[in-house]
Amino acid sequence: MLSSTYLLTQRAYIQQEYKTTYSADLLKRYLLWTRCYHPHSKFGLHLETNTSGDHKKILLAYVTTPRHEGPEVNREMAEKDTKVLYKAGEKRLGTDEKTFVQIFSERSAAHLAAITSYYHSMYGHSLKKAVKKETSGNFALALLTIVQCAENPAKYFAKVFPLP
Repeated sequence: MLSSTYLLTQRAYIQQEYKTTYSADLLKRYLLWTRCYHPHSKFGLHLETNTSGDHKKILLAYVTTPRHEGPEVNREMAEKDTKVLYKAGEKRLGTDEKTFVQIFSERSAAHLAAITSYYHSMYGHSLKKAVKKETSGNFALALLTIVQCAENPAKYFAKVFPLP
């Protein structure tokens, strides 16, 4: 049987190696990865105590908001949401983070993937580029992770969990 000290040391080593290799915090990435594949899991209390600001708002909204996760997309609604996101971000001075939290937490992965497609065709660049321009820090990381998982989860996980 392995001692708990050994396991803690090993866990700390793995986290440090991940941070060195990928310049990212493994625990924060893990929380976001978990959300991509377990949309109805309940760990809101952990998020409540270990996050803050807009990052906390998006994560809590994402884990507590029920949403249909089927492949169906209401194209009219996706186009409307695209325009709303543009108006909440790039079109105005400052960013309306509440709008980003609402759309990113309430819409299905298929709906968000449709929004990314509309965004590019309507505004000439990707939604990811807009998110990077309009947001920062862990809030931006959360939004980008949600978008990337919506667009192509296999590609996202291949990138963050590369094979040796």
